[in-house]
Amino acid sequence: MSPAEMEQLCLNSMTGAKDFGGTEDTAVITLVTPKGWKAPSKFPRGYLLQVKDDGSRLWHFKSKRVLQWLRSQAGDA
Repeated sequence: MSPAEMEQLCLNSMTGAKDFGGTEDTAVITLVTPKGWKAPSKFPRGYLLQVKDDGSRLWHFKSKRVLQWLRSQAGDA
């Protein structure tokens, strides 16, 4: 997944949360990571939802925090 795709995923999640009566702060995304994945520096903390048989992991992250991280990384580039 590219940073642009991840940013769009976060924005869609935040829009959906608002459409269903929530707030941007309640919007979340779920990411699948491979076994042994290490989060990049300053990446937001998430909640581990499940470890699959192949070792991949399902993580739950707040959309707003991931979006802030993506935008901060774009500024560093």
